[in-house]
Amino acid sequence: MRYLLKGIITLGVVAAGVATVMVLKIVAPRRPVGDRSGVSLRVKGNPRAAVKIVEFMDFSCPPCAAGSKMLKRFMAAHPQAIQIEMNYFPLHLENKALSARYAQCAAEQGQFWPMFDLLVERQAVWKSMLNPETAFQQMAAELKLNPKALQQCVAAPQTFKTILTSRQQGQAQGVESTPTYFINGKMVVGSQALAEVLKEIAAGKVKGYAAVT
Repeated sequence: MRYLLKGIITLGVVAAGVATVMVLKIVAPRRPVGDRSGVSLRVKGNPRAAVKIVEFMDFSCPPCAAGSKMLKRFMAAHPQAIQIEMNYFPLHLENKALSARYAQCAAEQGQFWPMFDLLVERQAVWKSMLNPETAFQQMAAELKLNPKALQQCVAAPQTFKTILTSRQQGQAQGVESTPTYFINGKMVVGSQALAEVLKEIAAGKVKGYAAVT
C-alpha cells in the first residue's frame, strides 16, 4: 500500500511537471530562429527626439526618393530633434523586390543607411536599366560590403520574407501607397504632405509636436 501511494505521488509530480512545460510552451511566444528583420538597423537619429517618423517606402517610387531627400535635409538641420525608422513597402513584387533585398543585406553588414542613400540618389539611373542588379552590385562594392555574404543574403528566402513582413505590417496599419509616414503616430501620405507637416513641425505649429527651430 505504501509503495502504491508513493507511486501515485510520483506520477502526480511528473504529470504536474509535464503540464507546466505545456503551459510554458503555450504562453511563452516562440522567437523565430535566426530572425534577421533587423528593424533597429534601419533606425537613425536621436532616440529621445521630439519627432519620431516611421516611414514605409518603395525604393523605385520617385515621391519616396523626394521624401527621403527632404527628411535627410530636415535631419541635418535638426539633428537632435528627429528619429527615422524605415520600413519596406514594395508596391510591386516582380523580381522579388530586388532593391529592398540589397538594402536589407547591406543592413546586415551595418551599411543600411549608406546603401539607402545610394539607392535614393541613383534611382533614376538603376530604374532605367534592364538589369539593375549590376548597379546594386556596384553600390555594394563602393561600400566595401563582403561580396560572398551579400550574395548569399540576397538569395536567401528569409531576406525576401523580411521584406514581405514589413509590407504586411504596413498594410495592417492602413498603408496603401508610398511614401506613407507615421509622424508621432499620425499618418501622413505623400511627399508633398510630408513637406507641409515638416514646415509646421519646425515652426511648432502642430499640436503634439515640439518646435525644433
